[in-house]
Amino acid sequence: MQKRVYLNLFIVSFVLMGLEMTATRLIAPSFGNTVYTWGIVISVFLIGSSIGYMIGGFLADRSSGSQWMFRLYLLGMLLIGMIPVIKNSVFPFLEVLTSVLGTTAGVLILYFIPNILFSIIATMLMKDGLEEVVSGKVIGNLHTSSALGSVLGTLVTTFLLIPLTDIQTVIATLVGMLIVAHLIYFYLHKQIKILFLFLPIISVLLPFVPDNLSSFGLLYEETSLYHDIQVFETDEFEGVPGDYRYLSFGNDDTIQGIMDMEAPETLLLEYTQHIWEVIDSFAANSDRIFMVGHGIGSLTSKFEREKEEVRVAELDKGVLEASKDYFLYKGNSVEIGDGRKILQEQSKLFDVIVQAV
Repeated sequence: MQKRVYLNLFIVSFVLMGLEMTATRLIAPSFGNTVYTWGIVISVFLIGSSIGYMIGGFLADRSSGSQWMFRLYLLGMLLIGMIPVIKNSVFPFLEVLTSVLGTTAGVLILYFIPNILFSIIATMLMKDGLEEVVSGKVIGNLHTSSALGSVLGTLVTTFLLIPLTDIQTVIATLVGMLIVAHLIYFYLHKQIKILFLFLPIISVLLPFVPDNLSSFGLLYEETSLYHDIQVFETDEFEGVPGDYRYLSFGNDDTIQGIMDMEAPETLLLEYTQHIWEVIDSFAANSDRIFMVGHGIGSLTSKFEREKEEVRVAELDKGVLEASKDYFLYKGNSVEIGDGRKILQEQSKLFDVIVQAV
């Protein structure tokens, strides 16, 4: 019994921290990735855990605690599997909110209930682990198992799962781990023969349900350290027919950059047009430009054609590679790294500094 408790505590803690690490990946395309994002994510998870611990303590003392835990596992797996589906369905309506409000609402909708459910389960597992003997050693072992799961969930998700695969696969992997934990803990339970046949399987498949970002016209898809990079082609933009390509970070409502392949020098997005117009109007004689944010490279290429010296900082190497492979960027003005750090390291002064992100 003790081994099953330790293993389940480890896996549940692994999954909870893994979910927390996916939060900014799902939130960032809509509301940004700032210190406020992390503050909100951590706060929501802590509040959810506190509520879950209280409820778990109450349920753990009931004679029907095992049945409650069995059901909570199944419901929690289902809700985690639905996270990508819920995100793609709800977030377009949240993007009218400010960054802080949108982030708060998004994290609550996606993670609050699953976090509560598995915090309840963690508390009930602790109680099960203490039923045979209550000692400092047992309490220490239980917390160590949970802590190790949290640490590995953070590290493995951050440095392995997210960089190497897409967010749907990350979510499905976490659900798969819970299925293993659930099966090990309840393998003698009679209900397992019926419910385990479909609910867990549905849960692990749910992340791959097609979202509102249609795969029609998809030319390229890659998961980098920072974004889900996707390049699409379309024959229409704002009612004007043409041969267009655009870059998206996994959000159908946000285009990071778009190019008419028949007129690649034309700036199509308003913000790029405005940046060029402002510089052309107020700094027409400027020769040295520093810009943060490369995107598809439209502005970078235009600056390279018109200005004497151009330096561009781009955080995501995958974005630069996509601009070269799909948006005709041929220059060498882009440096990979944090814009503030790169700017501080420049020995020359610049006439204009642009933040195009």
